Amino acid sequence: MIEPFFVSIVFIYRKVCAFPIFVYWVEIMIVSDPFFETLKKTGMTQYRLLKEYKVSHGLLDRMRKNLDISMYSVNLLCEILHCQVEDICRYVSPEELEKEKNRES
Repeated sequence: MIEPFFVSIVFIYRKVCAFPIFVYWVEIMIVSDPFFETLKKTGMTQYRLLKEYKVSHGLLDRMRKNLDISMYSVNLLCEILHCQVEDICRYVSPEELEKEKNRES
């Protein structure tokens, strides 16, 4: 199941008054499921990415949790795995997301 995540509340201060900007629950629509399938296909392991290619543990953790990653990271993974962007992540439309929620309920 693709879980929504909570983004921290950000406050911007101007002189005496505080103008808080509230960021609310956001549905994740870019998922990294294809990345783990690509790892299996290429025979690459997460351990090898960490030790041999110096990919950060935080990046792999963010991908497992379907959190944001930079385009630099996507580019790096594509170079290491000799694959395309769609082999690293995919877009899930709001309709698909709703269908997945209904199926799991």
